[in-house]
Amino acid sequence: MTLAELLDESLILLKERCSSKEELLEAMVDKLVQTGNVNNKKELLKIIMEREKVASTGFGRGVAIPHGISEAGSRVVIVFARVDRGVDFGALDGKPVHLVFLLVTPEKDIASYLSALAQLSRVLRNESFRKRLLHCQTAAEIVQAFGEKN
Repeated sequence: MTLAELLDESLILLKERCSSKEELLEAMVDKLVQTGNVNNKKELLKIIMEREKVASTGFGRGVAIPHGISEAGSRVVIVFARVDRGVDFGALDGKPVHLVFLLVTPEKDIASYLSALAQLSRVLRNESFRKRLLHCQTAAEIVQAFGEKN
């Protein structure tokens, strides 16, 4: 499954304004609940926050990929948020994060989850692609960017 197939315009938050990593992750989980992709906000948020305590998912270059395995959802799903002001994610390079991809899967679909995580990691290493995502004006443009990258 490609990233473009996993991305849904209804799960893309542009110009998100959050003052903390926790606030941003809660907004992203709320989006999953609102769209019917997750049925247990409390459980999922706990799993995501516990994962962040183990090690930051901010891998530098303005990108974070928080992720978790939970039966709160029925399939692999990605929520994308762009935070124009940046948020402290405890990234490896110490810089604020602007592009956040929350990746969630049920345990039964680990293979697709690992594939999506690997694809995200690979594509987000490309500086020109990250810059493109920072300049997209609509959710449709984000999905299109990923479609052209696959």
